[in-house]
Amino acid sequence: MGKLNLASVIDNSADKSPDHIFVRDGDKDTDYGTINRKINQFANLLVKSGVMAGDKIGIFLPNIDLVPITIFGSIKSGAVAVPINILTPSKTLTEALAETGCKAIVTIGELYEKVIEGANGVPECQTILLAQPITTEVGAQTVILEKTMDDMADDFAAWPTSADDPAIILFTSGTTGRQKGVVISHWYGYFLAQALARDMFRLGSWDTIMM
Repeated sequence: MGKLNLASVIDNSADKSPDHIFVRDGDKDTDYGTINRKINQFANLLVKSGVMAGDKIGIFLPNIDLVPITIFGSIKSGAVAVPINILTPSKTLTEALAETGCKAIVTIGELYEKVIEGANGVPECQTILLAQPITTEVGAQTVILEKTMDDMADDFAAWPTSADDPAIILFTSGTTGRQKGVVISHWYGYFLAQALARDMFRLGSWDTIMM
């Protein structure tokens, strides 16, 4: 297969319709142009933090607008996004971080202690990227997103990943045993999004999907 970076779909939409609403979080709307700039800033932050192509980035967030920013920012940088359900117990979080070898994990203040506990004993997980902190007392390995992302450039050329390179690792629920990570390639993620949007649900550019 040739080169394909799944995050390029956001680039394309931002170029065509920068003012079109991408995500609605409560009463806050964010358009494609703005979300793409934030994705680029997050990708630049990862690279500046030493993240390299193929590294795994844990995403431990509730359904807020930071989810697509961190997932697509990770993918755009060449890293692999690893979303993990916030209801996951600390022990299971540790297993997921260790199994994937996550180099960093993104979370918010109210989940910080759980992430600290889950990341403890996982030497690969060197950095916690923290948004919405609820305390000023954070560990040396913690980076406050609000203080760092705004200083990052808002343009970023997507890393030239191969279409069959991993883009996302999704974990099963683990209801019938230990949870398992399922690898989604850039090509399969693109194909699946197209199939669901165009063929199954027949979505148009003005339709809305609830997360």
